[in-house]
Amino acid sequence: MQCIGRIGVLVPEITDPLDYELLHGIQAQAFSLGYDVIVFSGIYNSQTEMQRDDYIKGLENIYNLIGKARLDGILYASDRFHHEMTSRQIEQLLMQTDVPCLVLGEDCPPFQNLYPRQQESIYRMTKHLIDVHGCKRLYCITGFPNHHSSEERAAGFRQAMHEAGLPVQPSDIFYGHFWKDIPAQIAQQIADGTLETPDGIVCTSDPMALALAQSLIRNGIRVPEDVRITGYDGSWDSWLESPHITTVCGRDRQYGADAVCQLYEMMTGQYGGYSDYVQTVQSSESCGCNTAGGQSIDALMLEPYFRTHILHAVEKKKYITANLIDRLKDCDTLKRWTIETDHVGYVLPGWKQLDICLCDDWCANGSHPEQVRQTGFSDQMLLALSKRYGENEHANYLFPTADLLPSLCVPHEPKLLLLTSLHAHGQIFGYLATAYDTVDGIQADEFFINWCDAVVSGLYNLQQRIVTEQMKAQIALLTVHDPETGFYNQRGLAEQLPEMLRTAHRHQTVAQLLLVTYHEVSRYMGYEAALLLASSLRHTAPEHAVCSRLGDTLFAVMYPQPVDTDALLEQIEQRFQKLLGANASAPKLITSLLPLQFDTLGETERSIEEATEALVQKAASAAEGYFDYKSILTKLRREIMAAPQREWSIPEMAQSIGISRTHLQRLYKQHFSVSCIDDVINARMNRAKQLLTYTDLRIQEIALQCGYHNESHFMRQFKERVGMTAVQYRNQSKK
Repeated sequence: MQCIGRIGVLVPEITDPLDYELLHGIQAQAFSLGYDVIVFSGIYNSQTEMQRDDYIKGLENIYNLIGKARLDGILYASDRFHHEMTSRQIEQLLMQTDVPCLVLGEDCPPFQNLYPRQQESIYRMTKHLIDVHGCKRLYCITGFPNHHSSEERAAGFRQAMHEAGLPVQPSDIFYGHFWKDIPAQIAQQIADGTLETPDGIVCTSDPMALALAQSLIRNGIRVPEDVRITGYDGSWDSWLESPHITTVCGRDRQYGADAVCQLYEMMTGQYGGYSDYVQTVQSSESCGCNTAGGQSIDALMLEPYFRTHILHAVEKKKYITANLIDRLKDCDTLKRWTIETDHVGYVLPGWKQLDICLCDDWCANGSHPEQVRQTGFSDQMLLALSKRYGENEHANYLFPTADLLPSLCVPHEPKLLLLTSLHAHGQIFGYLATAYDTVDGIQADEFFINWCDAVVSGLYNLQQRIVTEQMKAQIALLTVHDPETGFYNQRGLAEQLPEMLRTAHRHQTVAQLLLVTYHEVSRYMGYEAALLLASSLRHTAPEHAVCSRLGDTLFAVMYPQPVDTDALLEQIEQRFQKLLGANASAPKLITSLLPLQFDTLGETERSIEEATEALVQKAASAAEGYFDYKSILTKLRREIMAAPQREWSIPEMAQSIGISRTHLQRLYKQHFSVSCIDDVINARMNRAKQLLTYTDLRIQEIALQCGYHNESHFMRQFKERVGMTAVQYRNQSKK
């Protein structure tokens, strides 16, 4: 069937089996009518008593998308949201749309609302105790007084009692709030004789039934021999603990399908009616039914539930071995980030389509890096990554946010999509869209969040890198000096060049440009060596010379007349060595001398550019010639960083390269300023920090993942290297 529209579903999380049941009903009914199901979820259902920090606000920002998305109807599972402020914000967003909206489980004017069908099921459950078990004296425990669900469930109890000719006194129906404290109090009153012991008690939720049964048993009253108990709603409370509760299954699946039927009527004006799903009484221990000959609730729910979670535990190993954080943190372009994200997409289980959509302003402006998107979404999104069944399709283009995904705008069969937020450090980057064949494929848990956090953290690092480069470029446009050395920059050199050439012409001499760079042969690397070289050039430069910095390690000194190059270089090297110290080995200087005797300024500038490129190539060639084992050692180091848990040993590493152990240790220390073994330990510590921060693995499991078969050895070495215990580090990193 070709899709004819889209239904949005707002849920806070997808963790409880009842969440899956609701979405199963929605998906089945919506697909049968030809509608996509777009689930918007903040993943984490925050509580009213908890403070909503920037991280939680970032997760819940996904609901702002409904204000831009083109939807035909919306189902808002209001009764499942626990944070009042979040609920109010969603309601305000819905008020601003003209899309038909159906609110589930609560009265929320001016929207239409729907409650699950409950009276018939409680009626059937009460009939079960009367007809099957011969109960004559029954109590009912329901929720808040005058609440729709409470009264509807109580009505089902009264109906069954009246049909059986059994009296129902007002005192036989107890009101609470669908939770455990009231049932526990009732059990205590039955035990101490202040309340008559009934034949059975109909509880209108599974948590109430379980609390009642356990409290009665603790007080010496047998269940079901003395009192038979039933629950309602088919939650995991009915089968996770003992005794297993007789309950009603299928409520939320029916509820979801009914919601789509009613929303369809609101969208089209055509009668929607009710779905064909039915709720069923599922017998178990608490009422005394013998389920040995039939399918128990364990078989219906427990087995598939744990099968899913066992498979999920296996999938989690992929996250650890993918080295996700390291692969994404150093991406220097959006394309590189996209490629790496594509490579680790397999870590998320179950999806059939994976799309990453970024706001068109995801990368902050270098002029105002503090001005970043903190809420909502842009009118256009950048499709950064689009994967289908393991293949990466064409992406990297803008599309209207109202479309949600470009793939939804072409003919297709109905899809089930989960949309979640991508955010970091209080900034909104975009959203992740994952498509599934069925609701059972969705695993929106801490593992899912960790994957999203790692991906967007890499994007945040890329953004900071880009902003830094933008700011450097802007500074370079506003100044002619290098901020670190005080030398002229490339622009400054260009401005000084005409005057230098005029001075040389007046004195009938030839100006010269000395280009200087180096390749590292010691621990003095990068900017540290560059600054020392700059100091050496400044100290040895004669009067009227112009010093400039053309790159990180590339310098130029312009002289108004010819100089003794050999003598000058000797002075520079001596000064360089003095700054380094007598025991240090100075980087080898690579130079080029260019006479500036061209006819035009343009020719002179082009000759400087060509000479600069030639010197850079010369430095690269010299570096390759000097380091016979540079690429091999670099590859070895990358292997250590990628798999620190391996049993690394000096003899094996030396044998793999084909050199002696002593030679390996000397070269490795010379190149990386750290020994082989220290590098292995450092890599293991870094991996341990990642696992402590982003997983809930036990210390013993983390030790094994990091190559330690002895947990005590791992804990001792971690404290020596990091300065605190592993437990202290985990607590600190998660604050």
